[in-house]
Amino acid sequence: MTRVLAIYITLAFSLFLCGTECNISFSTSGATSNSYNTFIKALRAQLTNGATAIYDIPVLNPSVPDSQRFLLVDLSNNGNNTITVAIDVVNASVVAYRARAARPYFLADAPDEALDILFNDTRGFFLPFTSNYVDLEKAAEKSREKIPLGLTPLHNAITSLWNHESEEAAVSLLVIIQTVFEAARFRVIEQRVRNSISSKANFIPDPAMLSLENNWLAISWETQHALNGVFSKSIQLRSTNNNLFLVDSVSSSIMAGVAFLFYNCVTFPNIIKMPVNVVMGKEIDNEICAVQNRTTHISGLEGLCVDVKNGLDSDGNLVQIWPCGQQRNQKWTFQPDETIRSMEKCMTAYSTSSPENYVMIYNCTTAVPEATKWALSTDGTITHRRSGLVLTAHEATRGTTLTIATNSHSPKQGWRVADDVEPTVTSIIGYNDMCLTANDDKSRVWMEYCVPSKNQQQWALYSEGTIRVNSDRTLCVTSNGHNSSNVIIILKCELKRGDQRWVFKTDGSILNPNAELVMDVKNSDVYLRQIVLYPYYGTPNQQWLPFF
Repeated sequence: MTRVLAIYITLAFSLFLCGTECNISFSTSGATSNSYNTFIKALRAQLTNGATAIYDIPVLNPSVPDSQRFLLVDLSNNGNNTITVAIDVVNASVVAYRARAARPYFLADAPDEALDILFNDTRGFFLPFTSNYVDLEKAAEKSREKIPLGLTPLHNAITSLWNHESEEAAVSLLVIIQTVFEAARFRVIEQRVRNSISSKANFIPDPAMLSLENNWLAISWETQHALNGVFSKSIQLRSTNNNLFLVDSVSSSIMAGVAFLFYNCVTFPNIIKMPVNVVMGKEIDNEICAVQNRTTHISGLEGLCVDVKNGLDSDGNLVQIWPCGQQRNQKWTFQPDETIRSMEKCMTAYSTSSPENYVMIYNCTTAVPEATKWALSTDGTITHRRSGLVLTAHEATRGTTLTIATNSHSPKQGWRVADDVEPTVTSIIGYNDMCLTANDDKSRVWMEYCVPSKNQQQWALYSEGTIRVNSDRTLCVTSNGHNSSNVIIILKCELKRGDQRWVFKTDGSILNPNAELVMDVKNSDVYLRQIVLYPYYGTPNQQWLPFF
C-alpha cells in the first residue's frame, strides 16, 4: 500500500509541474486496446489535474497560468512520422499542431496565448478554419459520419499532417479530434475506439457517438446548473440505432460515460456541497451557477408515474402511482426551496411511518412548511426532510397510494426524475472490454466477449433501479446477500428486496445502495465467472459502462 501511495504522490507532483514542456505520447505502431487506454487515462489525468468535481465528475479549470495553459500530445505512427498536437486545457480543444521541419500550424480560433507560448521557435502558419465541427466539416467537404475512424485512419492522419497535405488537413484533424480528444471527454467514445483496435476494423461514427460530441457543452451546462442533479431541460441523445433517448439528470446511466466537464460557473454552495475552485491559491471570481427548477415526471416501480389522484387539486388529495401520460397531475416541479409541486400544490407528508401516513398535495402557503420539504438523492431516493423517511410505493400496481417509510434501499423506494420513463436497453461493458452476461433464473452473471446480437448481454434498466434480463423482464440482477464477496446472480424480481436495486455512479461503478458495495469482477479474473459485491476502490475490475 505504501508503494502504491508513493507512486500516486509522484504522479500527482509530476502533473503539477507539467506545463507546455511536458508531452504525453501515443503511437499507432503496435498499439493495443490496453496501450490506447493507458494513453487516454494519462491525457485525462493531465487535463483534470487540480480540477474540482461536481457529482464526482471533474470540471476543467477555467483559469490556469500561461505555463500550464496548453498540453502537448505527441502522436506517431509506424512510418516514423510524429506530430505534436497542442490542446487548450480550459476546453480540451485542439489549437495547433507541429509537423515536418518543426513547422507549426494554428487553427483560426486559437487564443492569443497560444500564439505567444506555443512553438515560438519558428514561424507559424494559420489554417483557414476553426476547431468547430461545422467549420471543419465544411473545409473537409465531408461530414463526420462519412469519415472512417480507427488505427489505420489515425496512422494516415498523422502522415497527412506531418507532410502538411493541406487539402486533407481538415479531414485529418477530424480523425484525430474524435479518436483522441473526444475519447478523453467520453468513455463511451473511448470504448468504441478500443473495440476497433481489438477487432482491427475501422468504424464510422454512429448516431450515439455524434450526439455525445454535439452535446458535451450542453451536458456540462446542465450538470452545473442542476437542482439536486435534475437538469433544467432534457438533453436529446441518440442510440447506436438512432433511437432518441433523453438525459434528464446526473443519475442517468449515460453520465457514467462522461469523463469531465467544461467549466460554466461556480457551483451554488447550498445545492451542491463541493470544494471551492482554486487556481494558484486564489478563488475564481466568477458568477454563481443559477440553479434551474424543472417540471417533469417521477417514475418508479414498473415504470409507473407519481400521480395526483383523479387529477383533483383539493388539499389532502392522495398521491399515487399510475400509468404515465401527459396529464398535468403527473407533472412535478422541483423547486430550490426543496418543495415538489404539482398543479401549484406541494407534495406533503406527516412525520410518522404508520401505513396511514400517506403522501398528499396541499396548499404550499398553509401547509406546515417542514412537511413539504424533500431531498432528492442521485441514487433516486426522495427523502422527507422532517422525518428522514423516504417516498415509498408498497405495490407495483396502478392506484397504489404513496407513503413515507424507513429507507430499505429497495426498488419500491427508487425513482427516476425524467420525462423518459421507458426502460433503457443496453449492454454493460466491464473488465477487459467484456460484457456482463447471464442465462436464466438462479444463474450467476459473468463476463464474456461482447456480441452485439447476443440476448444474454442485453439488459433493461428500469426507473426504480432494477437491472433486468431484457429477454425476460421478470428476472433481476440480484446480490446473493449484502456482504463483501457475496456473489451476484439472477432471480425473479421481488421489488421489496434491497438486493435488487442498483445505481450507475459517475465514477464508473455500479453500486448496491443496500449493501453500500459495488459490482466487482472477482480477483480481476474473468475465468472465475463470478461477479461479486466488494468495497469500492476504483480499480478496473469495478468499472462498468452502459453501451447504448
